[in-house]
Amino acid sequence: MNEIHQRVAEDIPVLTVCDREGDFYEFFSNAADLGENFLIRLVQNRMVDDGKKIFHELHQSPVAGSMVVRMGRNPKEHIPARNVKMDYHYKEVVVHCPKRRTEKHIREKLVLTAIYVHESGKKGTEWFLLTTVRVKNEKDIEKLIQCYAHRWKIERFHFILKSGCKIEKNQARNMRD
Repeated sequence: MNEIHQRVAEDIPVLTVCDREGDFYEFFSNAADLGENFLIRLVQNRMVDDGKKIFHELHQSPVAGSMVVRMGRNPKEHIPARNVKMDYHYKEVVVHCPKRRTEKHIREKLVLTAIYVHESGKKGTEWFLLTTVRVKNEKDIEKLIQCYAHRWKIERFHFILKSGCKIEKNQARNMRD
């Protein structure tokens, strides 16, 4: 994130979107220190300020709205691209630094927005998201959900670079030459 911060002009808004691999507190703290925004899919059911777990808090919160999300195809599971009606919940939460982290440069706590998105009326796709973006209304939430829904395009692009173009193999060969 430091490198992105250095390379992008200050007047260009940046939103770093990460899948579950980005769910670690040090990343959250670093982004806050740099004033950068992120949108991350949670894997850890973190404790929030009121002593409850974040997934439980979001499950218990009322549905704030619904929207249609275009889901890309999933070739591994033979699922075609489709439009999915999704309900969403959101809540501002205070996330604390894990007790095992004692470094001085890591923030003690962060105020973030937690978002729970799930298929309307049935079990299916669900995302627990966490963001630094200050949410003012449902339009802001829907924009964040759309941003996350587009992440699969980036994943496919990287897959094509690695598998189809064999970019990593070619880079290694160029370094030896």
